Amino acid sequence: IFADTKGKIIVRPSMRPVAGWLALSDHRVFEILRDNEPAVLLNEGDPESLTQIQRNQALHAYVNRYGRGGWRGLSVPHIQIHRFASSDLAEEINHLWKVGIENTEVREIVLALIAAGRIAHCVDIARDVSCNIDAPSFERTLALEALIALEDPLLKSIAVEISVGGVLWPDK
Repeated sequence: IFADTKGKIIVRPSMRPVAGWLALSDHRVFEILRDNEPAVLLNEGDPESLTQIQRNQALHAYVNRYGRGGWRGLSVPHIQIHRFASSDLAEEINHLWKVGIENTEVREIVLALIAAGRIAHCVDIARDVSCNIDAPSFERTLALEALIALEDPLLKSIAVEISVGGVLWPDK
């Protein structure tokens, strides 16, 4: 399943799905993935079956591994976001967001988790991003989707602001 290449442990590409499923029942496989290729824990297998501690560890490892720098071509399938999302991730998400996530793809994944898991304790993140004129428009859209999922009372004032063409909401 794993290979050691240039001093790094990687998952053989053809074995990524197998490793994701094995991580659910074999703690050693989970730890190797967490420490070396945390994307497998979100993208493969059934992340809903991970314990909450494992989900927190997987998210922490994912953000620490991929959250710095620019575009990396990262994505997590929508169904996996839904399977992984949990309101119990709130504390970890708030901590990671506060520390800082540079990579927009990772920020988008975190916003999608907030929406999919209806994580009410992360509503401030969604509010801040949705109203941040400097944030990328897709990121702002995901933040609005999170606010919609959370049925946030701020949505009404945002909708009014958008409809009148306020400064915070450019035409595009």
